[in-house]
Amino acid sequence: MPLFKTIKTFTRNLIIGANIATVIIMILVGFSGQLNPESFPILSNACLTFPILLIINIAFLFFWILFYPKGVFVSILGLIISYVPVRTYCPLNMKSDKPRGCIKVMTYNVDVSMKTETDAQGKVTYPALEFIGTSGAHVVCVQEAYMTKEKAINLRHIYEYADTARNEHGGSCLTLFSKYPIINKEHIRLNSLNTCAAFYLKINEDTVIVVNCHLESNQLSLQDRENFEKIAEGGQDRKFAGKESKQLLEKLAEAAKIRAPQARKVAAYIREHSHYPMIVCGDFNDNPLSYARHTIAEGLTDCYVTTGNGPGWTFNRNRIRVRIDHILCSKDITPYKCRVENKIDVSDHHPVSCWLKIEPKSQKINN
Repeated sequence: MPLFKTIKTFTRNLIIGANIATVIIMILVGFSGQLNPESFPILSNACLTFPILLIINIAFLFFWILFYPKGVFVSILGLIISYVPVRTYCPLNMKSDKPRGCIKVMTYNVDVSMKTETDAQGKVTYPALEFIGTSGAHVVCVQEAYMTKEKAINLRHIYEYADTARNEHGGSCLTLFSKYPIINKEHIRLNSLNTCAAFYLKINEDTVIVVNCHLESNQLSLQDRENFEKIAEGGQDRKFAGKESKQLLEKLAEAAKIRAPQARKVAAYIREHSHYPMIVCGDFNDNPLSYARHTIAEGLTDCYVTTGNGPGWTFNRNRIRVRIDHILCSKDITPYKCRVENKIDVSDHHPVSCWLKIEPKSQKINN
């Protein structure tokens, strides 16, 4: 009996030690995305492993509840200390009804290929554009949207106003569809084939800036994604998995280094125009805990974190599941019911939509 008790105590302490180690790593990883990728390219991407560590810690929590309730304090303490990254990555919010007077905003990377379908009469249709048209959104920020007249005509009867922005060197194209007048447009140059633009909209009595962003891609080829899928499925030898994992990490780190100054440019524009109500949408090509999202979101409200639920994965190919599409707004705008529209699957991104209540100017003056 004494030997059994000794073994039991040793095993329990060993598991507690493993839980403590997991908690410490989870906390460090949870905040690693705030490191500048230009100085810490690999470490800043450690936040990509945060969901794995979070799941392990939750598994520990259930283990303690079932076998040793006193041990739950380790997991609970870890969740409390890492509350900010936990909530940012996987928020849980009470559902609330949107008030009257809200507008619906959506961001959607439709994929450069813009998949088509052909109906019984032989007419070519664009499912992504049809989804936008039936979404009920008042403002839609679209990335990788090469809007030919043939494509744009699909939405002309719904959105009276539309404009595009493209890098001076070509590359990715942005489109804004709006039920409100577009009165001005400014480019935010990113020194990339991707781009960012600010569209000035007249919404009732307010001039509202809508920033449509498409930051640097991770440059993962189709083969890279397929190799990641093979690794995720298991069954690959260690040499293959190690080599491919290293290459993927190097590509992700290099892309994060490029996105860092891009994010600062967007953040600087937001600060310089903070006297306007502002909505920031787009494909940041980076996860919720990343340096890019953290930099751009500073001083703004992350609509999904505030009103969404769950991890909200927007990228959905080759077993890669991550939220890289975001909607942010200034403090004079209140978000409601932000969600990932995962019922449509024609692009490698799911759209994100949110209802926004813009505070009237008269109320701002009175306050």
